[in-house]
Amino acid sequence: MWFAYKVDSSSAEFTVVWAARLIGAVDTGKLAAAWRSVLGNHDELRLRLLDSSAEPSRDYWPVDDMDMSIRVVAPEQLQLELESVVGRVFMLDKEPLADLALLRLGSQEHVLVLSAHHAVLDGRSLDIVIDNLFAAYDGRSGSPAGPSYRDYIEEEAAGSPDPSRVDRWVEELRLDEEEDESTPLGLPLQSLSQDKNAGTVRERLSPETWSAIRDLARSRRTTPHVVGLAAFALTLSRYRDTGSLLIGASMDTRSARFADTTGTFVNPVPVRLRDLAGASVADLVRGAHASLLRSYANRAIPFDQLVRRVHRGADAGTTPVFQVLFNFEPTRAIPDIAGVTVQPLDLPVRIAQYELTLTLREGGNAAELVAVFRRERHAEEDIRRLLNSVRSVLQRFAESDDARNELVVSAEERRHLLALGRGAGVVGDLRPIHEQVVDVAGRWPDRTAVVAGANSLTYSELARRSLALAHVLHGHGVGRQTRVGVHLSPSVDAVVAVLAVLRAGGTYVPLHPNDPQARIRAVLDDAGVDLLVTESTDIPGVTAVQPRHDAGHDASHVTLPEARPEDAVYVIYTSGTTGEPKGVVVEHASLANSTAARHMTYPGTHTFLLLSPLSFDSSMAGLWGTLSAGGCLVVAEADEIRDPRRILEIIRRHSVTTMLSVPALYASVLDAAERDAIDPAKSLSTVILAGESLPGATSAQHFAWHPDADLVNEYGPTETTVWSTFRRLRPGDRVDIGGPAPGSHLYVLDRHGNLMPRGAVGELYVGGERVARGYLGKPELTDRVFVRDPFAQEQSRMYRTGDWVRWNDDGALSILGRRDQIVKLRGHRVDLGAVESSTRSLQGVVDTAVLVAPNGATLEAFLVLDGERDVESLRARLGELLPPAMVPSVLHRVDRLPRTSRGKVDRDALMALRSSSAGDADRTAVASEAHGDALAAIHAAWCEVLEVPTVAHDVNFFDAGGHSLLVPLLQAEIEDRLDITIDIVELFSATTVAAQSAAFGRLTGTAEVSPVVDPRQARLAAAGRARRGRGEGAQ
Repeated sequence: MWFAYKVDSSSAEFTVVWAARLIGAVDTGKLAAAWRSVLGNHDELRLRLLDSSAEPSRDYWPVDDMDMSIRVVAPEQLQLELESVVGRVFMLDKEPLADLALLRLGSQEHVLVLSAHHAVLDGRSLDIVIDNLFAAYDGRSGSPAGPSYRDYIEEEAAGSPDPSRVDRWVEELRLDEEEDESTPLGLPLQSLSQDKNAGTVRERLSPETWSAIRDLARSRRTTPHVVGLAAFALTLSRYRDTGSLLIGASMDTRSARFADTTGTFVNPVPVRLRDLAGASVADLVRGAHASLLRSYANRAIPFDQLVRRVHRGADAGTTPVFQVLFNFEPTRAIPDIAGVTVQPLDLPVRIAQYELTLTLREGGNAAELVAVFRRERHAEEDIRRLLNSVRSVLQRFAESDDARNELVVSAEERRHLLALGRGAGVVGDLRPIHEQVVDVAGRWPDRTAVVAGANSLTYSELARRSLALAHVLHGHGVGRQTRVGVHLSPSVDAVVAVLAVLRAGGTYVPLHPNDPQARIRAVLDDAGVDLLVTESTDIPGVTAVQPRHDAGHDASHVTLPEARPEDAVYVIYTSGTTGEPKGVVVEHASLANSTAARHMTYPGTHTFLLLSPLSFDSSMAGLWGTLSAGGCLVVAEADEIRDPRRILEIIRRHSVTTMLSVPALYASVLDAAERDAIDPAKSLSTVILAGESLPGATSAQHFAWHPDADLVNEYGPTETTVWSTFRRLRPGDRVDIGGPAPGSHLYVLDRHGNLMPRGAVGELYVGGERVARGYLGKPELTDRVFVRDPFAQEQSRMYRTGDWVRWNDDGALSILGRRDQIVKLRGHRVDLGAVESSTRSLQGVVDTAVLVAPNGATLEAFLVLDGERDVESLRARLGELLPPAMVPSVLHRVDRLPRTSRGKVDRDALMALRSSSAGDADRTAVASEAHGDALAAIHAAWCEVLEVPTVAHDVNFFDAGGHSLLVPLLQAEIEDRLDITIDIVELFSATTVAAQSAAFGRLTGTAEVSPVVDPRQARLAAAGRARRGRGEGAQ
């Protein structure tokens, strides 16, 4: 606490306050004398700390300097007065650390306020002081004062824990592989602020529930404290999707000898809980009881030892070892004073020492749950929902201690979650899609069906040409589900080709003409394609069929096969994260369902701009959704897609009403419109964005350019037939992926397939009629991600998307990252997608991709910038947005990001760019090495303290495994090696080897270049770590 004070002397984090309303005639003289008596009997209340060296020396303030104060306060000012007292900051080396004040509200009404620094008062000490105070006031003898706190200090110093015991305890506390500390509550952070401003949420437990909990505790020979811990642990484990947790507890380290001694005896003690998934109530309570006993047995192990050994919570802004605390407060006896009624007051909490402190507070025949949380980091509604889950779990504990069914998500919430994810039933034409297009051609033969460049076809022409080609294909042996490759640039011919394959009964396999030959060959071989509709003559091993054939010859004697709903309509290849092509087989029933759902969502006929190649499944939305409704499909040719100005020209020339694009391409269109002052086409009424994450800036830019056009954010893997969710955005809306599209069933599940509570992060599974058949020729992979849907009819399946999502307060899904982009760096789970999103939000960053560096311990970012930018300043700004473990250690500037033919970033090609940008990336290290002896000495000091062979010069001390309790050791090492004296606070202002070399090199006569730092943030980070006896308020 002394160390935290030296780093930030303005914090009220360790202020302890107790207050009570006194009704009746109070003898102020007797009360003041009683206070002096208490001060005389309990020396520790008069502790005086003298700043004489690195460690303060102890002395005592005279009793005369600590008399009770009396102030007259107007009743309406009482709340402000209490707020002021709660926020009081004690100056450890300048004033007494305990204070008693009597606030006079009237002749028969007072408020008594005892405030102190946690250095002299903990929860048990507070009870002793209050008991002794009122006993002395009544002339009674209170509990006798125990041995002095100094005796306790000497006793503690004389003994030391058995090293082998400490080793075993440290091993138990180490981070399990499945644990993820990046979201300690399993809830996404609303900000990365290091402020500790507290929010408070409460939930009442009814007398019936509380009585049942006490009965359960008695039947299991334990306490309500244990039952509460078990309920909280189970709830938190479900929110965090883990079977192992580390939760903090505040434990009294007094032995019986010091039972009546005042001072700080509270130690923060971690409680390791395991095997939480699938356990019965009885097993959960039994496990919590055993865990609490193990922690109690190890409560005397100094917390600083654990911090150094365990290396958990080393990032700035987080508390070491654990971030969540659980406390139990039994009913406190109300002091009894002759002639005066005492009514303890519930005081506001200003500071949240942890991400969350949950207290189960007993109050007579009932109880309440009180959550104190960091309100800048967590939304109150999320905490309220979490607390409500704990309350529900306690209620179900009370109902049956043998239950093994779902305890966190109630039956009512289960019904709500399933309804939330259930899309409307699909109505409309569900025949095979090509039959629908042929019917449209019969109804409106002269309508324009397809336009591409200078070429166009009416519906009758499209029908005749596709039928002619279908007969040619049939002549080559194409029948039901025969896979036929389509290798054509975006054109009228490409539309004819895919319709012809379907009319011949076949399954089309689209290939991108710009794909490398090796990729094309791999797809053809994997799909078993022998027949290819193409204009190319250099693809060996297949029979090539030209897309244009005479539509006038008579083939009426040939009967083409009819497609069945379960037949494959197309196979689209994706690469995923492995690079190996995977053919997704989609059936006619799924495509018809998807298209009918689009007609429900976007009714009417449209002039649709098709920007997606046929090898993208998003092309199905425009291709079949438009042609089956009698609309006009405008196909952008390859050269046009590359030029945003030409896209704008196409929209205006053809009076396009609807377009679908990936956000990056649409952003370039918006940029071009803004740059060239191009007004939006009045015809354009709907813009659909899909295929990648939609930045909020693109949404805002859209409405600034075309406020009258709808903007729809769609989401859907290829494996669920084009789309699964959609969100119609309005100006100012936060971007999410919305709710279920018609026919889709959405589930947010944990790793065991259980529904996650609303607001908690889980993996998105998609069920419904549009789930694809699977991966062609890959049964094991298919079985791994296409699984039985336990929430629907038997035989129904759902697809594991690999995307992390949560249901937000609007009843929509917020997407947070991908399972296959989660990497583990130095014990931290890092979502590369989240890092990319934050990097992309920086001014001047056009695009970015983030990879794990070859050393496997850090990240590297590749940036496309809009002009001359200082990459190191960008890295500093990233440090304001992301935890240190997520900040790339190296930034590479590149002209563009290499992409695959499908528009995805080519991460293998990125690594080849590393050497071309090495100059920028290594600039900091080269400059640092030029600084000479100071840098070498500081580097050696870091290695000594961190016990590592080397450390990068630009890595934050806390991210490299350091913590605040190691800072004094680092200070000593640097001072010894450079023969200088430094202020310890400077080590929190300069937190890298390079920064410290710059800061301290001046003291050795070496000129250095000082980096840009934020001292305030550094001090806040330090204050958040430096603790010895921690507890939330008075424990």
